[in-house]
Amino acid sequence: MKKLYVACDMEGTTGNCNWDEVNQKSSVYSQFQEIMTNEVLKVCEIMSREYDEICVKDGHWTETNILIKDLPENCKIIRGDDGRNLTGLDSSYSAVMLIGYHAAGGEFKYPLSHTISDDIVYEVRLNGKRIGETTLAIINSSIYNVPTIFILGDESAVKEAQNIFPEINNVITKNLSNTSYISKSPKKVMNEIEISLKEMKKNNIFENNKNIYLPKVDSLEIEYTNYRLAKKYSNYPNAKLNGKIVSFEVKDIDEFLRIINLCI
Repeated sequence: MKKLYVACDMEGTTGNCNWDEVNQKSSVYSQFQEIMTNEVLKVCEIMSREYDEICVKDGHWTETNILIKDLPENCKIIRGDDGRNLTGLDSSYSAVMLIGYHAAGGEFKYPLSHTISDDIVYEVRLNGKRIGETTLAIINSSIYNVPTIFILGDESAVKEAQNIFPEINNVITKNLSNTSYISKSPKKVMNEIEISLKEMKKNNIFENNKNIYLPKVDSLEIEYTNYRLAKKYSNYPNAKLNGKIVSFEVKDIDEFLRIINLCI
């Protein structure tokens, strides 16, 4: 059985540019919820012809954002926050797609930049380089030897993926202009999704993909938003505190992911 895992966030979907627009309690949220849903549905509708089963993971905030009534019959959806990254993913899946991914924490010009929680973390640095949720998702997928074959998101998230896999198929929803976004229209993004996924089929990307990334971890630094948080998480074994920055000793990629889960 061919299975596809679709990991979804909201800040990198089309049009939104401030926190109210991705906040369920806001009066302007619903139109951007609909846009997120439509982009996820477009991917699922096309991919349902290529995969026997699709698992959609709603990964934004309360993780109850995607409107589910029109999901294809061979789709299931994981909703609700259990504190894990890519819940339910395992080695039985053939591929991962990332939808709605966004700029990493520390990319301060991007209006919605963050890594997991902007209340807790300013920036995460792996081997001295800033990383965001895009890299974390790719590593989480690679742990199970499942390739990441497509990303839809803002230009920063797509560049982050391309720094790992230069040829990864992608759709960019919006670009930075000073400290604002210039967003494509929802209709244009929907059309680009269809074109990109058809191109992937033509090039046999679904069958022959080697996008696995398990880097050697030489260093891990997390810069927190305040000293109190940094002090708290510096209690992790062998961690070192320097102002708001905590440096962690990391034995392997499994410990790297454990620190990310426990210390953010």
